[in-house]
Amino acid sequence: MKFGKVYFVGAGPGDPGLIAVKGVTALQEADVVVYDRLASPQLLKYAKPDARYLYCGKEPGAHSMAQDEINEILVREAMRGHIVVRLKGGDPSIFGRVGEEAQACAKRQIPFEIVPGVTSGIAAASYAGIPLTYREISSNAAFVTGHRCAGSEEKETNWQAAAGFDTLVVYMGVKNLPYIRQRLLEGGKPPATPAALVRWGTTGDQRTLTGTLDDIAAKAKEAKLEAPAILVVGEVVRLSEALGWYERKPLFGRKLLLFPSLQPARDDARLLEQWGAETAEAAILPEPSVMAERLLVEIAAYDWIIFADAWEVKLFFAALQAVRRDIRSIRARVVALDEGAEAELAARAIAVDYSLAADRSEWTGEVRPGVLGRRIGVHQGARLLMLTPEYAGINIPYTEGGAHWLLTGMYTPKVRATGYLAELLQGRGFDTLWIGDIRALYALQELANREELLGNELRRISELVCVGERTAAKAKAFGWQVSRVIRDGVFLEADAKEWLSAIPGGRVS
Repeated sequence: MKFGKVYFVGAGPGDPGLIAVKGVTALQEADVVVYDRLASPQLLKYAKPDARYLYCGKEPGAHSMAQDEINEILVREAMRGHIVVRLKGGDPSIFGRVGEEAQACAKRQIPFEIVPGVTSGIAAASYAGIPLTYREISSNAAFVTGHRCAGSEEKETNWQAAAGFDTLVVYMGVKNLPYIRQRLLEGGKPPATPAALVRWGTTGDQRTLTGTLDDIAAKAKEAKLEAPAILVVGEVVRLSEALGWYERKPLFGRKLLLFPSLQPARDDARLLEQWGAETAEAAILPEPSVMAERLLVEIAAYDWIIFADAWEVKLFFAALQAVRRDIRSIRARVVALDEGAEAELAARAIAVDYSLAADRSEWTGEVRPGVLGRRIGVHQGARLLMLTPEYAGINIPYTEGGAHWLLTGMYTPKVRATGYLAELLQGRGFDTLWIGDIRALYALQELANREELLGNELRRISELVCVGERTAAKAKAFGWQVSRVIRDGVFLEADAKEWLSAIPGGRVS
Protein backbone atom coordinates (compact mmCIF):
# COMPACT_ATOMS: atom_id res chain seq x y z
CA MET A 1 0.00 0.00 0.00
CA LYS A 2 1.33 3.43 -0.96
CA PHE A 3 0.86 5.92 1.85
CA GLY A 4 0.48 9.66 1.57
CA LYS A 5 2.45 11.99 3.79
CA VAL A 6 1.91 14.23 6.82
CA TYR A 7 3.42 17.69 7.15
CA PHE A 8 3.43 19.22 10.63
CA VAL A 9 3.48 22.92 9.80
CA GLY A 10 4.06 25.78 12.21
CA ALA A 11 1.56 28.50 11.27
CA GLY A 12 2.99 31.21 13.49
CA PRO A 13 0.85 32.82 16.19
CA GLY A 14 -1.68 34.71 14.06
CA ASP A 15 -0.20 37.01 11.43
CA PRO A 16 -0.44 34.87 8.26
CA GLY A 17 2.66 36.58 6.87
CA LEU A 18 4.84 34.79 9.43
CA ILE A 19 4.44 31.29 7.96
CA ALA A 20 7.54 29.77 6.33
CA VAL A 21 7.69 29.40 2.54
CA LYS A 22 8.04 25.62 3.01
CA GLY A 23 4.80 25.66 5.02
CA VAL A 24 2.98 27.44 2.19
CA THR A 25 4.30 24.86 -0.30
CA ALA A 26 2.97 22.05 1.89
CA LEU A 27 -0.46 23.70 2.07
CA GLN A 28 -0.54 24.05 -1.71
CA GLU A 29 -0.05 20.29 -2.03
CA ALA A 30 -2.47 19.30 0.74
CA ASP A 31 -5.54 17.16 0.20
CA VAL A 32 -6.54 17.49 3.87
CA VAL A 33 -5.76 20.31 6.33
CA VAL A 34 -6.19 19.64 10.05
CA TYR A 35 -5.98 22.90 11.97
CA ASP A 36 -6.71 24.39 15.39
CA ARG A 37 -7.90 27.77 16.68
CA LEU A 38 -4.42 29.28 17.03
CA ALA A 39 -3.64 28.83 13.33
CA SER A 40 -4.92 31.72 11.22
CA PRO A 41 -7.77 30.56 8.93
CA GLN A 42 -6.36 32.99 6.36
CA LEU A 43 -3.67 30.40 5.66
CA LEU A 44 -6.30 28.05 4.26
CA LYS A 45 -6.34 30.19 1.10
CA TYR A 46 -3.10 28.50 0.04
CA ALA A 47 -4.75 25.08 -0.11
CA LYS A 48 -6.26 23.63 -3.26
CA PRO A 49 -9.92 24.54 -3.93
CA ASP A 50 -10.96 20.90 -3.38
CA ALA A 51 -8.94 20.40 -0.18
CA ARG A 52 -10.85 19.30 2.93
CA TYR A 53 -10.56 21.26 6.17
CA LEU A 54 -10.88 19.56 9.57
CA TYR A 55 -11.08 21.77 12.66
CA CYS A 56 -9.78 20.15 15.82
CA GLY A 57 -10.46 22.95 18.30
CA LYS A 58 -8.07 22.73 21.24
CA GLU A 59 -9.56 25.56 23.29
CA PRO A 60 -8.79 25.60 27.03
CA GLY A 61 -11.16 23.20 28.73
CA ALA A 62 -13.22 22.70 25.57
CA HIS A 63 -11.34 20.48 23.10
CA SER A 64 -13.49 19.57 20.11
CA MET A 65 -11.26 16.49 19.56
CA ALA A 66 -9.23 14.36 21.94
CA GLN A 67 -5.53 14.05 21.12
CA ASP A 68 -5.90 10.34 20.30
CA GLU A 69 -8.64 11.21 17.82
CA ILE A 70 -6.43 13.78 16.11
CA ASN A 71 -3.64 11.22 15.87
CA GLU A 72 -6.01 8.71 14.30
CA ILE A 73 -7.27 11.23 11.72
CA LEU A 74 -3.71 12.00 10.59
CA VAL A 75 -2.89 8.31 10.27
CA ARG A 76 -6.15 7.38 8.56
CA GLU A 77 -5.97 10.13 5.93
CA ALA A 78 -2.31 9.44 5.14
CA MET A 79 -3.03 5.69 4.80
CA ARG A 80 -5.63 6.61 2.17
CA GLY A 81 -2.84 8.15 0.12
CA HIS A 82 -3.59 11.77 0.97
CA ILE A 83 -1.16 14.62 1.59
CA VAL A 84 -2.10 15.87 5.06
CA VAL A 85 -1.07 19.18 6.64
CA ARG A 86 -1.38 19.42 10.39
CA LEU A 87 -1.46 23.21 10.77
CA LYS A 88 -0.43 24.25 14.25
CA GLY A 89 -0.35 27.69 15.81
CA GLY A 90 3.15 28.97 16.59
CA ASP A 91 5.89 26.35 16.31
CA PRO A 92 4.79 22.70 16.43
CA SER A 93 7.74 21.68 18.62
CA ILE A 94 7.20 24.32 21.33
CA PHE A 95 4.33 23.07 23.51
CA GLY A 96 2.59 21.91 20.32
CA ARG A 97 2.46 18.15 21.01
CA VAL A 98 4.03 17.42 17.66
CA GLY A 99 6.06 14.62 19.27
CA GLU A 100 2.95 12.59 20.03
CA GLU A 101 1.42 13.12 16.60
CA ALA A 102 4.66 12.36 14.77
CA GLN A 103 5.11 9.19 16.85
CA ALA A 104 1.66 8.02 15.78
CA CYS A 105 2.79 8.36 12.15
CA ALA A 106 6.16 6.72 12.80
CA LYS A 107 4.50 3.66 14.36
CA ARG A 108 2.53 3.13 11.13
CA GLN A 109 5.59 3.91 8.97
CA ILE A 110 3.86 6.95 7.47
CA PRO A 111 6.29 9.52 6.00
CA PHE A 112 6.23 12.91 7.71
CA GLU A 113 8.09 16.20 7.91
CA ILE A 114 8.14 18.89 10.61
CA VAL A 115 8.16 22.46 9.28
CA PRO A 116 9.15 24.89 12.05
CA GLY A 117 7.17 28.05 12.70
CA VAL A 118 7.60 31.30 14.62
CA THR A 119 6.65 30.51 18.20
CA SER A 120 4.22 32.87 19.92
CA GLY A 121 6.63 33.60 22.76
CA ILE A 122 8.99 35.30 20.32
CA ALA A 123 6.48 36.79 17.87
CA ALA A 124 3.96 38.21 20.35
CA ALA A 125 6.75 39.76 22.41
CA SER A 126 8.27 41.32 19.28
CA TYR A 127 4.92 42.77 18.17
CA ALA A 128 4.54 44.25 21.66
CA GLY A 129 7.97 45.88 21.41
CA ILE A 130 9.66 43.51 23.89
CA PRO A 131 13.03 42.10 22.75
CA LEU A 132 13.61 38.97 24.79
CA THR A 133 17.33 39.64 25.07
CA TYR A 134 19.11 42.95 25.38
CA ARG A 135 22.85 43.25 25.81
CA GLU A 136 22.82 45.37 28.97
CA ILE A 137 19.90 43.82 30.83
CA SER A 138 19.17 40.30 29.55
CA SER A 139 21.66 37.76 28.24
CA ASN A 140 19.35 34.73 28.48
CA ALA A 141 15.71 33.74 28.15
CA ALA A 142 13.67 30.66 29.05
CA PHE A 143 10.40 29.31 27.66
CA VAL A 144 8.16 27.41 30.08
CA THR A 145 4.56 26.31 30.34
CA GLY A 146 2.24 27.64 33.00
CA HIS A 147 -0.23 24.83 32.45
CA ARG A 148 -0.65 22.41 35.35
CA CYS A 149 -1.65 18.81 34.69
CA ALA A 150 -3.64 17.23 37.49
CA GLY A 151 -1.85 14.17 38.86
CA SER A 152 1.43 15.04 37.11
CA GLU A 153 3.02 17.40 39.62
CA GLU A 154 6.46 15.85 38.96
CA LYS A 155 6.28 17.24 35.39
CA GLU A 156 5.52 20.78 36.51
CA THR A 157 7.88 23.63 35.63
CA ASN A 158 10.80 24.06 38.02
CA TRP A 159 9.86 27.57 39.12
CA GLN A 160 12.92 27.86 41.35
CA ALA A 161 15.15 27.44 38.30
CA ALA A 162 12.89 29.56 36.08
CA ALA A 163 13.15 32.49 38.48
CA GLY A 164 16.89 32.65 37.81
CA PHE A 165 16.57 33.60 34.13
CA ASP A 166 16.86 37.23 33.04
CA THR A 167 13.78 36.88 30.84
CA LEU A 168 11.03 34.33 31.37
CA VAL A 169 8.34 33.59 28.78
CA VAL A 170 5.36 31.64 30.09
CA TYR A 171 2.91 29.91 27.74
CA MET A 172 -0.62 28.90 28.76
CA GLY A 173 -0.31 30.66 32.11
CA VAL A 174 -3.30 33.01 32.27
CA LYS A 175 -5.47 30.65 34.27
CA ASN A 176 -2.70 30.05 36.83
CA LEU A 177 -1.28 33.58 37.09
CA PRO A 178 -1.67 33.89 40.91
CA TYR A 179 0.07 30.53 41.36
CA ILE A 180 2.89 31.44 38.92
CA ARG A 181 3.38 34.80 40.66
CA GLN A 182 3.67 33.12 44.04
CA ARG A 183 6.13 30.45 42.86
CA LEU A 184 8.41 32.98 41.13
CA LEU A 185 8.41 35.20 44.22
CA GLU A 186 9.33 32.17 46.32
CA GLY A 187 12.11 31.45 43.83
CA GLY A 188 13.65 34.83 44.48
CA LYS A 189 12.25 36.96 41.66
CA PRO A 190 11.82 40.54 42.96
CA PRO A 191 8.16 41.67 43.19
CA ALA A 192 8.96 44.83 41.18
CA THR A 193 10.23 42.86 38.18
CA PRO A 194 8.41 44.20 35.07
CA ALA A 195 5.86 41.82 33.55
CA ALA A 196 3.59 41.88 30.51
CA LEU A 197 0.74 39.83 29.13
CA VAL A 198 0.28 39.82 25.35
CA ARG A 199 -3.06 38.41 24.21
CA TRP A 200 -3.69 37.23 20.64
CA GLY A 201 -0.24 38.47 19.64
CA THR A 202 0.40 39.52 16.01
CA THR A 203 -3.33 39.79 15.19
CA GLY A 204 -5.78 42.68 15.07
CA ASP A 205 -7.01 41.53 18.49
CA GLN A 206 -3.60 41.94 20.12
CA ARG A 207 -3.72 43.50 23.55
CA THR A 208 -0.72 44.22 25.76
CA LEU A 209 -1.08 44.62 29.52
CA THR A 210 1.97 45.67 31.53
CA GLY A 211 2.68 45.72 35.24
CA THR A 212 5.00 44.00 37.68
CA LEU A 213 5.32 40.42 38.80
CA ASP A 214 3.58 41.46 42.00
CA ASP A 215 0.48 43.01 40.42
CA ILE A 216 0.12 41.48 36.92
CA ALA A 217 -2.30 38.78 38.10
CA ALA A 218 -4.58 41.35 39.74
CA LYS A 219 -4.42 43.61 36.67
CA ALA A 220 -5.31 40.71 34.38
CA LYS A 221 -8.32 39.85 36.53
CA GLU A 222 -9.49 43.46 36.59
CA ALA A 223 -9.05 43.77 32.80
CA LYS A 224 -10.79 40.39 32.25
CA LEU A 225 -7.88 39.34 30.08
CA GLU A 226 -8.26 35.71 28.99
CA ALA A 227 -6.28 33.14 27.02
CA PRO A 228 -4.59 32.89 24.60
CA ALA A 229 -1.80 35.05 25.99
CA ILE A 230 1.87 34.81 26.81
CA LEU A 231 3.46 36.19 29.96
CA VAL A 232 6.87 37.90 29.77
CA VAL A 233 8.72 38.57 33.01
CA GLY A 234 11.98 40.54 33.05
CA GLU A 235 13.57 43.96 32.75
CA VAL A 236 13.17 43.87 28.94
CA VAL A 237 9.45 44.56 29.43
CA ARG A 238 10.33 48.17 30.26
CA LEU A 239 11.33 48.64 26.61
CA SER A 240 7.79 48.09 25.36
CA GLU A 241 6.76 51.66 26.15
CA ALA A 242 9.34 52.99 23.69
CA LEU A 243 9.48 50.10 21.23
CA GLY A 244 5.83 49.05 20.99
CA TRP A 245 5.03 49.54 17.30
CA TYR A 246 2.22 47.27 16.19
CA GLU A 247 -0.61 48.59 18.34
CA ARG A 248 0.28 52.17 17.35
CA LYS A 249 -0.41 51.72 13.66
CA PRO A 250 -3.32 53.87 12.41
CA LEU A 251 -5.51 50.98 11.28
CA PHE A 252 -4.60 48.66 14.15
CA GLY A 253 -7.61 46.68 15.31
CA ARG A 254 -9.55 47.02 12.05
CA LYS A 255 -10.30 43.84 10.11
CA LEU A 256 -10.96 43.98 6.40
CA LEU A 257 -12.23 41.24 4.12
CA LEU A 258 -10.98 41.96 0.61
CA PHE A 259 -12.49 40.88 -2.66
CA PRO A 260 -9.28 41.86 -4.44
CA SER A 261 -8.66 43.32 -7.86
CA LEU A 262 -7.54 40.78 -10.45
CA GLN A 263 -5.09 43.35 -11.83
CA PRO A 264 -1.58 41.97 -11.20
CA ALA A 265 -0.13 45.41 -10.39
CA ARG A 266 -2.59 46.08 -7.58
CA ASP A 267 -1.95 44.94 -4.01
CA ASP A 268 -4.51 46.66 -1.83
CA ALA A 269 -3.91 44.21 1.02
CA ARG A 270 -0.26 45.18 1.26
CA LEU A 271 -1.15 48.88 1.39
CA LEU A 272 -3.71 48.36 4.16
CA GLU A 273 -1.46 46.03 6.17
CA GLN A 274 1.29 48.66 6.15
CA TRP A 275 -1.14 50.86 8.07
CA GLY A 276 -1.89 48.12 10.59
CA ALA A 277 -5.12 46.60 9.29
CA GLU A 278 -5.66 42.87 9.53
CA THR A 279 -6.72 41.73 6.09
CA ALA A 280 -8.01 38.53 4.54
CA GLU A 281 -8.67 37.94 0.87
CA ALA A 282 -11.39 35.97 -0.84
CA ALA A 283 -9.85 33.64 -3.42
CA ILE A 284 -11.07 34.97 -6.78
CA LEU A 285 -10.07 33.11 -9.92
CA PRO A 286 -11.17 33.43 -13.55
CA GLU A 287 -13.41 30.63 -14.73
CA PRO A 288 -13.21 30.29 -18.52
CA SER A 289 -16.53 30.72 -20.29
CA VAL A 290 -17.97 27.56 -21.84
CA MET A 291 -18.60 29.65 -24.96
CA ALA A 292 -15.02 30.92 -25.22
CA GLU A 293 -13.84 28.58 -27.96
CA ARG A 294 -17.02 29.09 -30.01
CA LEU A 295 -16.16 32.77 -30.35
CA LEU A 296 -13.13 31.89 -32.40
CA VAL A 297 -15.08 30.26 -35.22
CA GLU A 298 -15.71 33.64 -36.86
CA ILE A 299 -12.81 35.53 -35.31
CA ALA A 300 -11.29 36.44 -38.69
CA ALA A 301 -14.46 38.36 -39.58
CA TYR A 302 -13.94 41.03 -36.88
CA ASP A 303 -12.33 44.37 -37.65
CA TRP A 304 -11.69 45.24 -34.00
CA ILE A 305 -11.10 43.19 -30.83
CA ILE A 306 -11.43 45.03 -27.51
CA PHE A 307 -9.85 43.46 -24.39
CA ALA A 308 -11.11 44.66 -20.99
CA ASP A 309 -8.25 43.25 -18.91
CA ALA A 310 -5.23 40.94 -18.78
CA TRP A 311 -7.31 37.82 -18.12
CA GLU A 312 -9.38 38.39 -21.26
CA VAL A 313 -6.10 38.46 -23.20
CA LYS A 314 -4.66 35.37 -21.50
CA LEU A 315 -7.78 33.25 -21.98
CA PHE A 316 -8.28 34.49 -25.54
CA PHE A 317 -4.86 33.19 -26.49
CA ALA A 318 -5.38 30.00 -24.49
CA ALA A 319 -8.55 29.36 -26.50
CA LEU A 320 -6.67 30.08 -29.73
CA GLN A 321 -4.09 27.48 -28.78
CA ALA A 322 -6.76 24.95 -27.79
CA VAL A 323 -8.36 25.08 -31.24
CA ARG A 324 -4.97 25.38 -32.98
CA ARG A 325 -5.85 28.71 -34.55
CA ASP A 326 -2.95 30.67 -36.07
CA ILE A 327 -2.80 34.25 -34.78
CA ARG A 328 -1.68 35.38 -38.26
CA SER A 329 -5.16 34.62 -39.59
CA ILE A 330 -6.56 37.44 -37.44
CA ARG A 331 -6.34 40.86 -39.08
CA ALA A 332 -8.32 42.84 -36.50
CA ARG A 333 -7.11 46.02 -34.86
CA VAL A 334 -6.72 45.83 -31.09
CA VAL A 335 -7.94 47.96 -28.17
CA ALA A 336 -6.88 47.63 -24.50
CA LEU A 337 -9.22 49.01 -21.85
CA ASP A 338 -6.72 48.90 -18.97
CA GLU A 339 -2.99 48.77 -18.27
CA GLY A 340 -3.09 45.04 -17.55
CA ALA A 341 -4.56 44.20 -20.95
CA GLU A 342 -2.05 46.45 -22.71
CA ALA A 343 0.89 44.88 -20.83
CA GLU A 344 -0.31 41.35 -21.56
CA LEU A 345 -0.64 42.15 -25.27
CA ALA A 346 2.81 43.79 -25.29
CA ALA A 347 4.26 40.63 -23.77
CA ARG A 348 2.98 38.82 -26.87
CA ALA A 349 4.57 41.46 -29.15
CA ILE A 350 1.19 42.96 -30.02
CA ALA A 351 0.98 46.78 -30.09
CA VAL A 352 -2.49 48.16 -29.39
CA ASP A 353 -4.18 50.52 -31.82
CA TYR A 354 -5.91 52.34 -28.99
CA SER A 355 -5.23 52.36 -25.23
CA LEU A 356 -7.97 53.57 -22.94
CA ALA A 357 -5.45 53.73 -20.09
CA ALA A 358 -3.37 56.26 -22.03
CA ASP A 359 -6.49 58.32 -22.76
CA ARG A 360 -8.10 57.96 -19.31
CA SER A 361 -8.59 61.73 -18.82
CA GLU A 362 -11.23 61.63 -21.55
CA TRP A 363 -13.31 59.03 -19.75
CA THR A 364 -15.47 58.88 -16.64
CA GLY A 365 -17.57 55.96 -15.45
CA GLU A 366 -18.49 53.00 -17.65
CA VAL A 367 -17.04 52.46 -21.12
CA ARG A 368 -20.00 52.22 -23.48
CA PRO A 369 -19.56 50.53 -26.88
CA GLY A 370 -21.03 53.36 -28.95
CA VAL A 371 -18.90 56.02 -27.28
CA LEU A 372 -15.79 53.86 -27.59
CA GLY A 373 -16.58 53.22 -31.27
CA ARG A 374 -16.75 56.94 -32.03
CA ARG A 375 -13.52 57.51 -30.11
CA ILE A 376 -11.52 54.94 -32.08
CA GLY A 377 -13.18 55.89 -35.37
CA VAL A 378 -14.91 52.73 -36.50
CA HIS A 379 -16.30 52.76 -40.05
CA GLN A 380 -19.80 51.99 -41.28
CA GLY A 381 -20.45 48.25 -41.24
CA ALA A 382 -17.45 47.46 -39.01
CA ARG A 383 -17.62 44.38 -36.79
CA LEU A 384 -16.28 44.63 -33.24
CA LEU A 385 -15.76 41.96 -30.59
CA MET A 386 -15.72 43.36 -27.04
CA LEU A 387 -14.39 40.93 -24.43
CA THR A 388 -15.28 41.82 -20.85
CA PRO A 389 -16.21 39.63 -17.85
CA GLU A 390 -19.44 41.60 -17.46
CA TYR A 391 -20.86 39.71 -20.44
CA ALA A 392 -19.16 36.32 -19.95
CA GLY A 393 -21.40 33.39 -20.80
CA ILE A 394 -23.81 35.52 -22.81
CA ASN A 395 -23.45 36.88 -26.33
CA ILE A 396 -25.12 40.25 -26.79
CA PRO A 397 -25.28 41.58 -30.36
CA TYR A 398 -25.43 45.36 -30.47
CA THR A 399 -25.63 47.85 -33.34
CA GLU A 400 -24.94 51.58 -33.16
CA GLY A 401 -23.87 54.08 -35.81
CA GLY A 402 -23.79 51.39 -38.44
CA ALA A 403 -21.21 49.32 -36.51
CA HIS A 404 -21.99 45.81 -35.33
CA TRP A 405 -20.80 44.72 -31.90
CA LEU A 406 -20.72 41.40 -30.08
CA LEU A 407 -20.47 41.89 -26.30
CA THR A 408 -19.19 38.79 -24.56
CA GLY A 409 -16.35 37.56 -22.35
CA MET A 410 -13.73 34.86 -22.05
CA TYR A 411 -14.19 34.33 -18.32
CA THR A 412 -16.32 34.85 -15.23
CA PRO A 413 -14.61 35.90 -11.97
CA LYS A 414 -15.64 33.45 -9.26
CA VAL A 415 -14.85 32.96 -5.58
CA ARG A 416 -13.14 29.65 -4.95
CA ALA A 417 -12.62 27.81 -1.67
CA THR A 418 -15.88 28.98 -0.13
CA GLY A 419 -15.22 26.69 2.84
CA TYR A 420 -12.19 28.84 3.64
CA LEU A 421 -14.31 31.98 3.33
CA ALA A 422 -16.95 30.54 5.67
CA GLU A 423 -14.21 29.84 8.25
CA LEU A 424 -13.04 33.45 8.01
CA LEU A 425 -16.52 34.88 8.49
CA GLN A 426 -17.15 32.62 11.46
CA GLY A 427 -14.04 33.56 13.39
CA ARG A 428 -12.74 37.01 12.54
CA GLY A 429 -15.49 39.64 12.98
CA PHE A 430 -14.74 41.90 9.99
CA ASP A 431 -15.36 45.66 10.14
CA THR A 432 -15.07 46.36 6.41
CA LEU A 433 -15.81 44.62 3.12
CA TRP A 434 -13.42 45.98 0.46
CA ILE A 435 -14.30 45.54 -3.23
CA GLY A 436 -11.19 46.03 -5.36
CA ASP A 437 -12.78 46.56 -8.78
CA ILE A 438 -15.79 45.75 -10.96
CA ARG A 439 -14.59 42.18 -11.54
CA ALA A 440 -14.30 41.56 -7.81
CA LEU A 441 -17.85 42.87 -7.45
CA TYR A 442 -19.11 40.41 -10.06
CA ALA A 443 -17.43 37.62 -8.09
CA LEU A 444 -19.06 38.83 -4.88
CA GLN A 445 -22.50 39.01 -6.45
CA GLU A 446 -22.16 35.60 -8.12
CA LEU A 447 -21.21 34.12 -4.73
CA ALA A 448 -24.12 35.83 -2.96
CA ASN A 449 -26.52 34.43 -5.58
CA ARG A 450 -24.98 30.95 -5.43
CA GLU A 451 -24.65 30.60 -1.65
CA GLU A 452 -27.37 32.53 0.15
CA LEU A 453 -26.10 31.96 3.70
CA LEU A 454 -22.62 33.22 2.84
CA GLY A 455 -24.15 36.17 1.01
CA ASN A 456 -26.19 37.10 4.08
CA GLU A 457 -23.06 36.94 6.27
CA LEU A 458 -21.22 39.25 3.89
CA ARG A 459 -24.09 41.75 3.90
CA ARG A 460 -23.88 41.94 7.70
CA ILE A 461 -20.40 43.49 7.55
CA SER A 462 -21.00 47.07 8.66
CA GLU A 463 -18.88 48.98 6.10
CA LEU A 464 -18.59 48.45 2.34
CA VAL A 465 -15.76 50.24 0.51
CA CYS A 466 -15.66 50.17 -3.29
CA VAL A 467 -12.66 51.06 -5.44
CA GLY A 468 -13.91 52.98 -8.47
CA GLU A 469 -17.11 54.89 -9.23
CA ARG A 470 -18.22 52.24 -11.68
CA THR A 471 -17.80 49.53 -9.04
CA ALA A 472 -19.83 51.55 -6.54
CA ALA A 473 -22.63 52.28 -9.00
CA LYS A 474 -22.92 48.62 -9.94
CA ALA A 475 -22.83 47.57 -6.28
CA LYS A 476 -25.75 49.88 -5.52
CA ALA A 477 -27.63 48.44 -8.50
CA PHE A 478 -27.11 44.98 -7.01
CA GLY A 479 -28.57 46.19 -3.71
CA TRP A 480 -25.38 46.61 -1.65
CA GLN A 481 -25.11 49.53 0.77
CA VAL A 482 -21.93 51.38 -0.24
CA SER A 483 -20.25 53.29 2.60
CA ARG A 484 -17.34 54.87 0.74
CA VAL A 485 -15.94 55.12 -2.78
CA ILE A 486 -12.19 55.22 -3.37
CA ARG A 487 -10.90 56.32 -6.76
CA ASP A 488 -8.78 53.89 -8.73
CA GLY A 489 -5.26 54.30 -10.07
CA VAL A 490 -3.01 57.03 -8.72
CA PHE A 491 -5.78 58.27 -6.43
CA LEU A 492 -6.15 55.01 -4.51
CA GLU A 493 -3.61 55.69 -1.77
CA ALA A 494 -4.67 59.33 -1.36
CA ASP A 495 -8.36 58.40 -1.10
CA ALA A 496 -7.57 55.56 1.29
CA LYS A 497 -5.81 58.08 3.53
CA GLU A 498 -8.87 60.33 3.35
CA TRP A 499 -11.07 57.37 4.36
CA LEU A 500 -8.67 56.64 7.19
CA SER A 501 -8.92 60.20 8.48
CA ALA A 502 -12.66 59.71 8.93
CA ILE A 503 -12.02 56.84 11.33
CA PRO A 504 -11.79 57.92 15.00
CA GLY A 505 -8.09 58.01 15.89
CA GLY A 506 -7.05 57.25 12.32
CA ARG A 507 -3.89 58.78 10.91
CA VAL A 508 -1.30 58.03 8.26
CA SER A 509 2.14 59.62 8.25
